[in-house]
Amino acid sequence: MKKVLILSVTAGNGHNACAYAMQAKLKELAGDEVDVKVVDLLKTCSNRLYCWLADEGYNLSLEFLLPLYNAFFRHFQRANPKRRYRAASQGAALSTIEELYRIINEYRPDVIYGTHFYAGIALTDLRLAYSVPATTAVAALDYVYSPFWQSNVGVDRFVVPHADLREEALRLGFSETQLLPYGIPVNAKFNRLPTKEDARERLGLDPDLFTVIVLFGGGQWSGSHRIFKGLLRAVRNQPVQIIKINGKDRRSYAKTERLVRKHRTENRIVNVGFTDQMELYMAASDLAVTKYGGTSVTEMINAGLPGLVTEHLAQQERANLVFMKGKGAARSFRNEKELKRELFDLMNRPEALNAMREALVPLRTDAIGELAEFILNCPNAVYDDASIAALDYRKVRAVVKRAMKQAHRESMRNARIAEPSAKTEVQA
Repeated sequence: MKKVLILSVTAGNGHNACAYAMQAKLKELAGDEVDVKVVDLLKTCSNRLYCWLADEGYNLSLEFLLPLYNAFFRHFQRANPKRRYRAASQGAALSTIEELYRIINEYRPDVIYGTHFYAGIALTDLRLAYSVPATTAVAALDYVYSPFWQSNVGVDRFVVPHADLREEALRLGFSETQLLPYGIPVNAKFNRLPTKEDARERLGLDPDLFTVIVLFGGGQWSGSHRIFKGLLRAVRNQPVQIIKINGKDRRSYAKTERLVRKHRTENRIVNVGFTDQMELYMAASDLAVTKYGGTSVTEMINAGLPGLVTEHLAQQERANLVFMKGKGAARSFRNEKELKRELFDLMNRPEALNAMREALVPLRTDAIGELAEFILNCPNAVYDDASIAALDYRKVRAVVKRAMKQAHRESMRNARIAEPSAKTEVQA
């Protein structure tokens, strides 16, 4: 039986969604021939502070400190990849080391798959000092490399979000043989949608009205409710129906209910809380008004759903938007006036909306299927019982930290050796 350990981190819901989607895909393909264990790395192996910073702290920074968050993002993006063992992310990764190594040695997976860079960092650091026989792989979930991916170079495979990002992965320190150019592995159900007519019938929607789905996840940043109000004003006298997805945010759901009653648009607004049928709502829609997290972008791509995207975004989402606008697959707006203008243009010019749909076609992938097949075809791992029995887990972090210091010295020495060669080539 193949054993797979999936490491996720709760930082928003995208990483967990991809983790459980992979678990489901592996079970679909291999049934009882595969055993899959999903672990939230920080919640299981770290402490409350790092858990809070990764999830609630991240959400609060997006809501109240977005310019500062984006400034820090850009700052860390410019960091020297050679200083990967001194990166600011190392504290959180090191806090997981002892318990993660215990889980690996007790569960003994053949493959370890991570949906967050903390997983890859921890595995990279651990392998500097200890044996991890499993094949290791991590996937980037945005169309940009967030800071700290350079600290993941010790894994066996790195899943590249798009072929255009291959060169950047090499610059960060990955080798060509590590790269798996599959794309972002989201739930396979977004590749298997019902027809628009069928989806609208199942949801009780008007089959003929232009349909906009509003996807702000639950408003983990300022501005989502303001944008929704602007959208309602824009379509007040237009033949449009709106699907508003609120996720698990009950406050957002209640605020939407009050707004719908105020505008007397109950017959044209579908207010949705948490749903496990997102693919059905996407299939029923003509256009998404949204922010632009990497997993949501990929779900929309695979569903063939064009996006009209706010520019009030976290830096990685801005990069996703720039990438997709460059492909002709998205449009954006900065304010209510631009929202109305772009929306009406797409409503009144079907050829413009169709062009966006066509631009999505070459971007579609079956990344989760390809990655699942790769995982299932990895060799079985062999663990050394004697070495594991002799381990003192209380010393693991200290041993790893010493190995990291040595690795840092070697990395910087190699960088100094390479620098004169690069200057000589430029002069020549």
